Amino acid sequence: MARSALTLVDRARGAMLALAGAEALARDRT
Repeated sequence: MARSALTLVDRARGAMLALAGAEALARDRT
């Protein structure tokens, strides 16, 4: 159970990082 929770946290963190990266790229281009 702890492993699945860690996986969920890892996925959420990766999604947030991807969103932040895309936002930074968009800001950089404008």
